[in-house]
Amino acid sequence: MESSNLMKSNNRFAIFRSVTARKKALKSEIQLDTSLSWGSVSESVTDLVSRHILCYGESVQPNIRGPLATYIEVDPHYYAVLAMDLNREGLKAYVMNLRGEILDSVTEPLDETDCATFLTHMESVLTKENQKALSLSLHPFAIGIAVQGSVDTDHGISHYFPGFAPNEWLDVPLKQMVEERFHLPCFMEHDPQCILFAYREKTKEKDGVLIRLDRGIGMAVMEKGVIQEGKDCYELGHTLAVENGRPCVCGRKGCLEAYASLRGIAKEAGVSVDALLEHPENYEALFHDAGHKLGVAFYNVYRLLQNDKFLLCGDTLKAKEYFIPQVKDTLRSLMFPETREISFVEIEEDAAQGAGYWAIDRYLVGLLS
Repeated sequence: MESSNLMKSNNRFAIFRSVTARKKALKSEIQLDTSLSWGSVSESVTDLVSRHILCYGESVQPNIRGPLATYIEVDPHYYAVLAMDLNREGLKAYVMNLRGEILDSVTEPLDETDCATFLTHMESVLTKENQKALSLSLHPFAIGIAVQGSVDTDHGISHYFPGFAPNEWLDVPLKQMVEERFHLPCFMEHDPQCILFAYREKTKEKDGVLIRLDRGIGMAVMEKGVIQEGKDCYELGHTLAVENGRPCVCGRKGCLEAYASLRGIAKEAGVSVDALLEHPENYEALFHDAGHKLGVAFYNVYRLLQNDKFLLCGDTLKAKEYFIPQVKDTLRSLMFPETREISFVEIEEDAAQGAGYWAIDRYLVGLLS
């Protein structure tokens, strides 16, 4: 009985993903995508429509002499997810429907210097979006949050958050706090993974290594459409660049972030990040060194994963002419005599929308079980 229920759950979720990918699908197309029988597709679609997850769309006649067929679509009018990018530079929150469409957004700057005030501000923004969802006659069912720093996504704990000293922000139980406040399930994920979720859903691409170059350095990996997960996985910024080198914000020495992040470069230059980006030409040598170290790091990533598509985002790219050539030159020298080229694609950065997509997936996996 348990295995039968699990099979039905997997079938329903596969059907949801098929319809999501196609935007609208006939039952015959769902059959093609999922390899399920006509009866299984029909039974599952009826169930998902009754739960307001799918809905019926327009009817068409696929064949001149055949019967009418009805498109199946994701229902955009019943459920909503609250999505947030919890970022030290500012808070961004959305109301999204099950299609991933953004129905409302709030962006607010952050100037809080203590943890308690920061978290109160976070709750205030989520409250606004929750009220907005209700005003649209939608039913909020989950909250997705993209989080910077060191995150235990399984237990919903933020171990460390950029901009706060360890004694100010240590092992904050974000998931528990949000769920107790809003009485909705909360799903947390590291921000690079969320950026990659959004990229996957928008482009339908299936492979790539995301590198976020900003005040810190983040990384996420997608292979065959699956985004890899795990506590503090792929912390490229805290791999070793120089043994016993510059101090890093994580407490260790010689991390890549200390040499190639905006925060690390600005600290070495003795200026603010804003001043660094305003006149990067004044710090050309530091950017060149960062580019070389990033090239070495990217080469190691390529060798480990054999994934030659790098997706780049983040504010460091505002100064890309001062370090990307060094990245490419370093890669070419390390790859020789291999002729394979690593491609670089600059992508839109939207961790909040990715957190929303993640919450939709995780919630439906549980709901349909």
